Amino acid sequence: VTTVAGPLVNVALYAIAGGLLWFRHGDWQALPLNPLSPFSPVSMEPYLRTGFDDLDSWLLVICGINMVLLLFNLIPVFPLDGGRILQA
Repeated sequence: VTTVAGPLVNVALYAIAGGLLWFRHGDWQALPLNPLSPFSPVSMEPYLRTGFDDLDSWLLVICGINMVLLLFNLIPVFPLDGGRILQA
């Protein structure tokens, strides 16, 4: 349970920040689902042209960071949470 709680924190933070983005804009397209896409926090230029402000940029970064941390933590290598889940 403790090992699974680590990745679940990333899921929860992504959901909270994504929910706030959806609440502010009413559209799920605001969420970065692919960190390499042109609409990711790495390249926020399209968002800044469509009326995103500093809070939206911050929420996008929070979504992106938590998504990348979740994917990294689930790599099935022992010191990471994915390895511990696989071992359990």
